[in-house]
Amino acid sequence: MAGIRIIERDGRSVLHSTVWTDPEEVPVVFVLVKEGATALAHPDYIADVLYSIDRGDLTIGEAWDVLLVKTPQDSHPEVCRVRLLTGTGGGAEILVGKHVVHRIKGTP
Repeated sequence: MAGIRIIERDGRSVLHSTVWTDPEEVPVVFVLVKEGATALAHPDYIADVLYSIDRGDLTIGEAWDVLLVKTPQDSHPEVCRVRLLTGTGGGAEILVGKHVVHRIKGTP
């Protein structure tokens, strides 16, 4: 079956033909592109990556080549950029153009 490979919390890999999210549970969905591969990412995953970047363990360039965000108000994912809030343990603002569309709380 063709599908989207989801890695479960226990490490198992499961294929799904669709992935639906409730905007109350998942306010935004991220699309990462890295070396030609595409991934759908939950905001918690992006928060973990940003925490690693804040600690100096990773750079944005190592994490993704392109990052897109889809909010409930958008009809499609938009290319976004990350404004890191230095010293916040991964806190950041996600911007589309000059508009903040999502905030990630860091881990002080």
